[in-house]
Order: sequence, then structure tokens, then C-alpha cells
Amino acid sequence: MSITTIKVDSELRDRLAAIAAKSGRTLGQQIAYLLDLVEHADRWKAEARIIERFKATNPEAYEAMIPPAIPFGDVR
Repeated sequence: MSITTIKVDSELRDRLAAIAAKSGRTLGQQIAYLLDLVEHADRWKAEARIIERFKATNPEAYEAMIPPAIPFGDVR
């Protein structure tokens, strides 16, 4: 893997460095970790949009997929 330099504001660099140090990561590892979080969130948002679209176009089918709620007192 090749290494490159990116230009960021020194305040942003310092923020990243502080977070990286706190979590025991290098700056590169911290950036990769943050990108992973964003990509993961984006996938969940896409899934939520698909579900909402399905719910809007097929409300009966959507409701049929949802199991009935169990009263809290009955949970074991």
C-alpha cells in the first residue's frame, strides 16, 4: 500500500489526532475507522429507505411481516 499526504486544516488534524490517540489508533487507522462508520450508516439508511418504500406500496404485506408484540411481563 502506498502512502500519501492529504491537506487538512490544522484544527481538523488536531481533532483527529486527539481522537486517534484516545482510542489507540494512528491517524490513518482513525480515518479508516470513521469511513467504515459512515459506510455502515449509509448501508443502514439505504435499507431503511427500501423498507419505507415497501411499507408505502404494500402496507398489508408489511404489516403481515411484523410479528405481534409480546407484553413485557410475558417476556422470559
